[in-house]
Formats: sequence, C-alpha cells, structure tokens
Amino acid sequence: MFADIHTHTSASDGSYSPTDLVNLAKEIGLRGLSITDHDTTAAYDEAIPAAKKAGIKLGVGIEFSCVFEGFDVHLLGYDFDLKSPDIQALCLRHKNRRKNRNLRMLEKLRESNIDISIEDIKEHGDSIGRPHIAHVMMQKGYVSSIKEAFNRYLGEGKLCYVRGESLSVDETIDTIHKARGKAFIAHPQLLL
Repeated sequence: MFADIHTHTSASDGSYSPTDLVNLAKEIGLRGLSITDHDTTAAYDEAIPAAKKAGIKLGVGIEFSCVFEGFDVHLLGYDFDLKSPDIQALCLRHKNRRKNRNLRMLEKLRESNIDISIEDIKEHGDSIGRPHIAHVMMQKGYVSSIKEAFNRYLGEGKLCYVRGESLSVDETIDTIHKARGKAFIAHPQLLL
C-alpha cells in the first residue's frame, strides 16, 4: 500500500483543494493520505467526505512552525483528535502570528514601493504566508517569479523579511501529545 503522509492543500500553501488532492491521490494509485497543512485543520471538513467517497484512507495531520535553540524547526503532528481544543488554540495562535508577520512584511514592501494590501492576499484563504505574498507580487508584475520574490525580498535576511513570533518545540510537542497525537520532525535533512 502506498500513501503520502505529508501533503498540503489550498487551506495552507498547497495548490489543490482538499477534494482535488484526495482525487489526485486516488488517480495516481495511493491508498492512503494525510493532510499536514501549516497551522490549520480546516481542510478536513472537506477532505473526510471526499476520502470516504474515493476509498482513500485519510490520516489526521498538521505541520507547525517552531523554534529550537534558535533554529527554525517544522513539527508534524499525526493521529490527534481533530476537535482538540489545545490543537485548535495553537492553530489560532499561529494564525494570529502569521497575520501580524504578514502585516509587517507588507509594510516593508510598501516602503520599497511594492503596493500589496492584505486584501490582495486574503483570496488565498486563512493560512496566508510568504508564498502567497510572492504570488501576488508576481501577479502584479513586481517580480517575474516566486523565486525572485524570495531571493530579493521575502527570503530570510532579505530586504522585507520579518521573523515571526517563535513558538517552542517543547510547547508544540506537549500540545500534540495532549491531543493524543504523535509528533515528528519534518524535513530533517534541512537541520544538518
């Protein structure tokens, strides 16, 4: 049985709606899937019935950004209670963290004569991040590619980069465990 247990939907920074992602998984022969959107479980309202209809086993997942000893770390949470108030509270904290960070980056972009408003990026949903800002920059002709937006403006250490509020690895793991889930490091190769 083949499964993909680290995927993203349009509820965060993925390209496909939850239903389209489930259907794609079915189309390419996967029998299982876990959606690990950044800081949100919003995709599951749509994904659960879509997976049932497609005959795909759907595992619960999420990806949280955290900091450990000054380094950015992404943690994956699996098999937790979707209705856990602890998980939902952490998602809300991340949503607010992203919103504040985005507003500060948009301010820096305006100072660099790049006029993008929060309304311009809101069409990308609830979990807006730098890739969405880069996409709007490209749409408005400020850059020719998302890569250019990161290389010139949004990448770490670049002109308009803003470091977001940090949530600790310990707190994130504790929250996942309180929701009866399991925590794993995402992208371990990036920590070397």
